[in-house]
Amino acid sequence: MRSLIYVPVIHEAADLGSIRSTAHEKGVEMFGEMRWETHKKTVKAFWERISAYFHDIDADGLEIFQDGLPVGGETGRRIIHEGAERGSRNYRILLDLVNRGGIIKKTEDPVLLKKELLRAKQLSSEDSNGAEKTAQFQDPISSDQLIADRDRFIAKSINNNLVQRGVLFMGAFHHVPDYLDKDIRILELKSIRKIQSYLAILYTQGPPEMLESLSAYMVSPMGV
Repeated sequence: MRSLIYVPVIHEAADLGSIRSTAHEKGVEMFGEMRWETHKKTVKAFWERISAYFHDIDADGLEIFQDGLPVGGETGRRIIHEGAERGSRNYRILLDLVNRGGIIKKTEDPVLLKKELLRAKQLSSEDSNGAEKTAQFQDPISSDQLIADRDRFIAKSINNNLVQRGVLFMGAFHHVPDYLDKDIRILELKSIRKIQSYLAILYTQGPPEMLESLSAYMVSPMGV
């Protein structure tokens, strides 16, 4: 049976490219500076846990699929190297895995990915008066057709190209497992549902005690 380590991720500023500064401004606007800084610290600790986990695994032959990566091979490796140099913890993990024998695989449809990036830029440039626009920028939902199309394509890439043992780093609000072949055993590095719940409570200003509980889960040791 084929296996896939599934890593539901929360993107950091270094992963957001041209909308990096706007994302920070909108985060402060939505949650206030203190709540936003607390969230950033939680996400930083979350990535440190992920990094520690992958530092200790056998990377030789590990097939790597990554949110936002439309190519594999040497071109994919160059993109990962550039992302790591920008400070992306996600891409630093990937680069370490590749240097230890991991294999980069094409993950995304470049056409769909371009549409997603254009939409993100448009939303980030809009005046965020009102919760609807801000929530739309911060919290992509599973019913969105473009995200569903991306998820189907990513699942198809994995179904067709995963030979034995792989890993997928994927934004937390995606639903790629819904479209994966039944012979692929999915190992959630962290519960997709709990990561989604953390973000949903954060975005909707939900109960502080629940947010605190889920934050503690986010930064707890990884286990598959």
